[in-house]
Amino acid sequence: MNETKAFKAIAAMSLNRVIGAGNRIPWHLPEEFRWFKKTTVGQVIVMGRKTFESIGKPLPNRTMIVLTRSAVPIQGVEIASELDQIDPANPAFKGRDVFICGGSQIYQLALPRCSDLYLTQVNRIVDGDAFFPAFEDAFELVEEVMARPEFKVLHFRRTRSANVERTNGAARATKAGVRFRVFRPHGRGRGRRAQQGRCAAGTNLAAPRSERTSLVKTRPAT
Repeated sequence: MNETKAFKAIAAMSLNRVIGAGNRIPWHLPEEFRWFKKTTVGQVIVMGRKTFESIGKPLPNRTMIVLTRSAVPIQGVEIASELDQIDPANPAFKGRDVFICGGSQIYQLALPRCSDLYLTQVNRIVDGDAFFPAFEDAFELVEEVMARPEFKVLHFRRTRSANVERTNGAARATKAGVRFRVFRPHGRGRGRRAQQGRCAAGTNLAAPRSERTSLVKTRPAT
């Protein structure tokens, strides 16, 4: 009998849900980068082609899988044309987690198949063109892994009402009414529909759901 195992996601986003600007990370947080390295070393990491190109090279001591429609090999990494080709329960991955590492479209595709989300909340508002999809209705906070003045690392786990089931060899989450939409700041997208499914900019994700308040007005000026 095959083991049922889901992906995990790992990401960092600003208070207004930005994860990238011009295919770059719009902040420099060495301690957070060290935490990412410690968490993913020895594991399997999955990312899109643009995210890989922004890094520029394979990350050491990790199995890297790049999602791309191109059949051209990439030295030092494995390639897959779609997420369904990657099974976290593959015996080759035994004893290792399979982390989804971006970018925005890959997160949107993979979050319904993830059991856990490790999210760095960067305590600033930044400009960007890539945003983290809404996830709050399907995940709940279980642990604050690290807290620093500039950021906090939060561990979310899929709620019991959002089940993870296996489809076509991959774990897929299902929950009635859950939608994962990319956040668009005011003035972009198409009005009200573009704002559905997101939390307010500056929401403190570490607070209990009933007590979440905006940090934008209270955070110190930088």
